[in-house]
Amino acid sequence: MPLGPSPRATDADREQVIGLLRTQLAAGTLTPEEFSARAEAAAHARRRSDLDRLTRDLPAATVTTTIQNPLRPLIIGALVAVAAFLLVLVAVVAVLGIGAMLGG
Repeated sequence: MPLGPSPRATDADREQVIGLLRTQLAAGTLTPEEFSARAEAAAHARRRSDLDRLTRDLPAATVTTTIQNPLRPLIIGALVAVAAFLLVLVAVVAVLGIGAMLGG
């Protein structure tokens, strides 16, 4: 058992637990009333141990930490840029096609 109090919970810790509780609500593991009570407690949790108590009885397979790909924002940005380019390309081809039909 660690000595001293558990580390303080961060906003990200609280948001992660509330997301997990939402998943459990959707899966039917929690009732709406249980979800509301636990989400409220998570929002006000000061220590990680407080958050751990809120998820301790949930199925272990769903209590996981999500590791976000650090390249995700770059990939999303690249996809948005490609989509914008294609949209402009389609618009130019459409305008040129209409111009050719009107002029020819």
